[in-house]
Amino acid sequence: MIQRFRNSLSQVGIKHLVFTVFALLALIPGLALVRVCLLLALPERGTPTDTAQVVALAVFLILCQLAGLALLISYARRITALSVSSRQARERALAVAPETAGEAAVAQPPPPANEIETLTDVLSRLQGDIARNLGRLHSQATVLQQLDALLDQVDDMFLVTDARNVVLYANRAARQRLGVMPERPLRQAMAEGTIHPESQADWADALDSWVAREEERVFRPSEGAPMTLAVRILIHPPNGENRGKFIVLRDVGERKRLERQLYASEKLASLGQIISGVAHELNNPLAAVLGFAELSRDPGLARADLDHNLEVIEREAHRTAHIVENLLSFGRHRTPQRNPVSMHDVLNRCMELLGYLLKSRNVNVIRDFAPSLPPVTADEYQIQQVFMNILINAAQALEAAATPGPAITVRTRFPEGGRAVIVQVVDNGPGIPPENLRRVFDPFFTTKGPQDGTGLGLAVSMGIVKEHGGLITVQSPVQGEAGTGFTVYIPLALTATAETDTRVLARYNARAKLLGRVLVVDDEPGVLQMTRQALAGLGLEIDTRASFDAARAAVLQGEFDLYLVDFLMPDGTGAEFWQFLAAHRPRACERILFMSGDPHVEAQIARECGHGVPFLLKPFHVEDLREAVSVCLAGKQPAR
Repeated sequence: MIQRFRNSLSQVGIKHLVFTVFALLALIPGLALVRVCLLLALPERGTPTDTAQVVALAVFLILCQLAGLALLISYARRITALSVSSRQARERALAVAPETAGEAAVAQPPPPANEIETLTDVLSRLQGDIARNLGRLHSQATVLQQLDALLDQVDDMFLVTDARNVVLYANRAARQRLGVMPERPLRQAMAEGTIHPESQADWADALDSWVAREEERVFRPSEGAPMTLAVRILIHPPNGENRGKFIVLRDVGERKRLERQLYASEKLASLGQIISGVAHELNNPLAAVLGFAELSRDPGLARADLDHNLEVIEREAHRTAHIVENLLSFGRHRTPQRNPVSMHDVLNRCMELLGYLLKSRNVNVIRDFAPSLPPVTADEYQIQQVFMNILINAAQALEAAATPGPAITVRTRFPEGGRAVIVQVVDNGPGIPPENLRRVFDPFFTTKGPQDGTGLGLAVSMGIVKEHGGLITVQSPVQGEAGTGFTVYIPLALTATAETDTRVLARYNARAKLLGRVLVVDDEPGVLQMTRQALAGLGLEIDTRASFDAARAAVLQGEFDLYLVDFLMPDGTGAEFWQFLAAHRPRACERILFMSGDPHVEAQIARECGHGVPFLLKPFHVEDLREAVSVCLAGKQPAR
């Protein structure tokens, strides 16, 4: 109480307090003085004048006492209010900061017993709440540490940014592989990281724009090989302000490599199904070629018969080359490239390759093609593999069930205003049981024997179609009838232009007269003679050499406008000749066209001579040769 009174004194003020004390001290004597004055004012004790003066003095004193009493009551109320406010403030301080309040309590006189009990109860509750909160915080901190340790062990890269695009968190993979550090704006973090300077702005823009979808991009580090990253971005929280981002980046390079191996193995399995048929298809035209060639040697053969024999030989040779070309195109290992593709061309090639397989099983193929079909954006060889798998499965199902009148219908449609070409392959076989229908696209699921399939064909087909942004579905039965139908949706090409300006120009030039010198290098005399005759008809000056030594001597004697070179020769390779040109005729490296009968050479050319060097696969038609030469000569300045 004394301490409270001291605090009150400091707030009321000494001056006001002194006045109040004097008023209190004067109250009692003043009342006594009034009593005396009234006694003296009696008539028998003095004159009227004296009595009036005494009464006036008494009234004045009474007024003074009343004023002092009112002032005393006012300041007493103020002191009481300040005391109450002080107590409430102390209680709030105890509730907010018990440690500070406890220190203050040590310096103060001990409060009453009931107040001590109240404070003890409050402190006990606070201690329990603090202990529980600390326990929860410790548990949450432990979980966060475990989560951080877990995210640091995965190969995926995780980034968390706030609404200002400042990186709040980056796991170890993101810090090491991207060089992104927390507490920096994302663009600054990318600039300070391992990304190639030319790609920093593109990546920063991409991470700003992508939302709730996964896309693949090539990440070019400042050092080392590029990486293919699948990027997915989620907004948190989905609604409201202060929205940040969860960014997940996954290196899919290894997955892509395994997918390519899987595609290649499944392609080999398909080739195993058709190789015997291809041999049969080749033997038939070769028999005609050999027979008519022998008949043409008869000196007494009429001119008309000779012309007919030569016509048959040419036609069957083209047929043989076409079969081999289809087989090589399907089996060749190449980097996937998406271009505008005609689905009718792809489907026709599939049925040509499977012609003997289907005929040997008496399968009737019905083509129900749309009158006109826009091109699709696709890798034609991957899409060809999809339909090869579907057609082979259909033929095997028809054979296993011994279906009478086996038939496969290949149907194409393009709905008006649609964005995808629809291809449907339907057989009239027994269909797929309901318990197996939902598993047909599962890897390694098959109902065939170990000699007839691996269970990967349809799984690979689905993967290819999905990579193209398309869709593949299966129905069994089909429209209430027995059989199985596969429907494939392939997106349209971005542009419907069938030919580029360069190819149009090349076709025009292939029919027109060209000017320039061409050096042809090949160890096959027949190829040299055919090439000379085909290109001389275009007005070109042709120089042929049968070895690289002879070709190098010709190069040192003068320049040529085009170098048509067989890549694999007995005395060297085209890469060695390309290096010779780079040393002696640097501009000639831009005017070289390689050719070879080995389809794998194309990848070797890209590795040893660089991407973009043109290549012509043997055997080729004269028109193809002229067109390729025209493309290479288009837009080039003469060498002399």
